[in-house]
Amino acid sequence: MTFRAVCRTGLPGGSSPFRIVDEQDRELEWANRFLDMQCVRGVTPLTLRGYANTLLHFVRWWSKRPGVDIARFGADQFTETTLIDYVRDQRNELPQPGPQNINQRSSMLRRLFRFYFHEEMPHGPYRLPQRTSFQRSPLGYGRGRRAVVAELTLKVPQRVIVPLSAEQVARFCPHELRQLIDQSKLHLKEGNPSGLELELLF
Repeated sequence: MTFRAVCRTGLPGGSSPFRIVDEQDRELEWANRFLDMQCVRGVTPLTLRGYANTLLHFVRWWSKRPGVDIARFGADQFTETTLIDYVRDQRNELPQPGPQNINQRSSMLRRLFRFYFHEEMPHGPYRLPQRTSFQRSPLGYGRGRRAVVAELTLKVPQRVIVPLSAEQVARFCPHELRQLIDQSKLHLKEGNPSGLELELLF
């Protein structure tokens, strides 16, 4: 069974225009109900499309797992172990998605689980690192409760920005722009009686 995301018009108000359907154009009810609720919340169309694509990636993966009834989203067949396997298989994809993408997909699954079961994802045998959060009552009033949340966040490497050398700037910088930079240096020097090093600015 294959799935895809489509954009439909003429739907009732409060319905997401982005829908997940199978090869026979039948909608995946539990996935589209989640998207509809995000639409009711006032999520922008661009964000809705991102949610649909993220959800579609998981649906395609999950539909190939043994013993999974893709038409039913039940807590008994979706645990922390599912999340571990999902992340592991993404690390084996070619090309491999970046840590940011994997973390976003994992966050989406936690949000999906909370939407349907009003609790955090149940723990599996891997015993992921945990953190404790305070959750409000689903009714919006009364005492809240503490919830233990499984943490599975990949480390995102920091970006190292290397400035261009003078030779690289000269190679790609048009002659007219180079003249403007030289003129700016001249104006700065005229208003720089302290003699600060200006080459660092350029």
